[in-house]
Amino acid sequence: EASPLRYNLDPQDQFRIMTTMDERGEELSAIYHSHTASPAYPSQTDINLAAYPDVLYLIVSLADGEKDLRGYTISDGEVNEVELQVE
Repeated sequence: EASPLRYNLDPQDQFRIMTTMDERGEELSAIYHSHTASPAYPSQTDINLAAYPDVLYLIVSLADGEKDLRGYTISDGEVNEVELQVE
């Protein structure tokens, strides 16, 4: 979106990507985005738009010049943080 508060994937791009993944036998495992001025925690908009309960939502915060990466599952409006291990 042309907004500092929201992001959007073009629906045609999303359909093409998901179709290609399906044809290749791939599965969606994570969705990531950044919060440029707020903590790495799902916003109410993130929660409302969370349509994939089985994927990991990765959010990186860039607030205060720091980088903070966190992962969550979001299902039926319930947010659960997942411990991330970077190797």
